[in-house]
Amino acid sequence: MLMRVIGGAVLIVLLFFGIRFYLTSVVNHIAVPTVEESRLGAQASVNAEALRQRLARVRVQGVFDSSSPVVIVELAAAQLQESREVICAGAERRLRRPLAGLTLRVQEYRGSEPALDAGTVRCP
Repeated sequence: MLMRVIGGAVLIVLLFFGIRFYLTSVVNHIAVPTVEESRLGAQASVNAEALRQRLARVRVQGVFDSSSPVVIVELAAAQLQESREVICAGAERRLRRPLAGLTLRVQEYRGSEPALDAGTVRCP
């Protein structure tokens, strides 16, 4: 009888520690954001908002149609490659034809000054 009680007590202790170990490992694997991860997430949303605002100021001022169209663009604070989709969409509207797969020469609009070469973009 004593062996059954001891065996039962050992089993209860093993079950307790097994459940405790299992719960500890489950809690450790739950995705709880750290302060650093929260800060990075907030920074990413700020960066996304800043990008959206920069792209909203990009304007296609003119397009010269040729085998490799030339697009005159007011980039404002945006970079050429990050504004690629806006440039291609504006050029498509002005040319009234799809430009998917074409490489566009881009020149930066400077008001009354001559436009400067800004580079090329390939339309998606």
